[in-house]
Amino acid sequence: MDTHSAQLPLDLVTGGPTFRLMLRVGLANPAAPRLLRAALVFLLATWAPLALLTLVAGTAFVGSSAQPFARDFAVHARLLLAVPLFLLSEVTIGPRLRAVAATFIRAGIVRESEIAAYDDAVRAAIRLRDSGIAEIALVALAVGGTIATTVVKLSNPTESWALLIADGSAHLTAAGWWYALVGVPVFQFFLLRSLWRGIIWTRFLGAMAGLDLSLVATHPDHAGGLGFVGVGQTSWVMLVLAISIVLAGSFADAVVYGDRHVLDFKLPIAAYGAIAALALLGPLLKFRAPLARTRFAALLEYGALVHDHHLAFDRKWIGGSVAPDEMLLGNPDASSLADTSAGYELVAAMRTLPASLRDIVPLVVAVVLPMLPLLAIEIPISEILKKLLAIIA
Repeated sequence: MDTHSAQLPLDLVTGGPTFRLMLRVGLANPAAPRLLRAALVFLLATWAPLALLTLVAGTAFVGSSAQPFARDFAVHARLLLAVPLFLLSEVTIGPRLRAVAATFIRAGIVRESEIAAYDDAVRAAIRLRDSGIAEIALVALAVGGTIATTVVKLSNPTESWALLIADGSAHLTAAGWWYALVGVPVFQFFLLRSLWRGIIWTRFLGAMAGLDLSLVATHPDHAGGLGFVGVGQTSWVMLVLAISIVLAGSFADAVVYGDRHVLDFKLPIAAYGAIAALALLGPLLKFRAPLARTRFAALLEYGALVHDHHLAFDRKWIGGSVAPDEMLLGNPDASSLADTSAGYELVAAMRTLPASLRDIVPLVVAVVLPMLPLLAIEIPISEILKKLLAIIA
């Protein structure tokens, strides 16, 4: 292992202008993450003022407004659940992906001749993580998204806790202004920052796939020794869950207040699942070429080895060249026959995608789980449970 490479850990979390700002105000600590504290602070800065302002205005509960704050599922999904999840996801994204990046070196998958290229890839990822220009762009996108959202809401007004319609014109309430100026930008910024980290990680994996990797076709992970990369992709599941919750909240508002039906969202939900799968599994496709080359070469080599070995076994034990006093029972020849066959079977079972079903299941759960309460709006819980039991049974 190269000690210089060991000094270049790739941590997508502990860096960047926002992290340094949170560090200064006591909301972050590389040694002991304060994510719960940070989540609580942003909750108090975004969602809590809305609850207080709507209570004062009398638009918090059912009957006080066409769309009371208490039943605005999209807002609660964004501020009460998604923003804290974006922050808490750093518990898995930071340490686990750092360990995945280090394993390329620790496991000897990156050859000695490629260690400099590995270091370059780590440095490039760190530069992008720490880029002030990138975070300014994220802030600009968040603000732009907020303006676009507000314009659309005002151009198609529907009276709610955030919007008051009087004399034919729509006006934001005090809570509506807070949501537009604080809540939406904070939500969109943390969403975009999480997606930016995903882009950085994808670029790093692409750089790794382009190296001359030392892969082992008989590795028991059936992925040439790269199975840990697929496991590492599950670190993003909490982000997938947060976005799924936001979508479910928006769909719920459309069903309750917009005369839409749950089944109207089958295609959007399926599309989101496909996009999430592509985002998480797509980077792994870059390893298909080196894995396919390794598998093909190993099939040829192990095929020839097994053929020679089994042919010699047949000549000895089937062709009658074995000594009269030599017994097959307990003979190492039988064990050797099984060992060489097992090696070939491992090569034949090798995947060209470093991910297994166990890595995909959490993704499916993260997409589907938040949608189940959405079904309950129109379909009784008892019916949903009956259908699920029927599928399982």
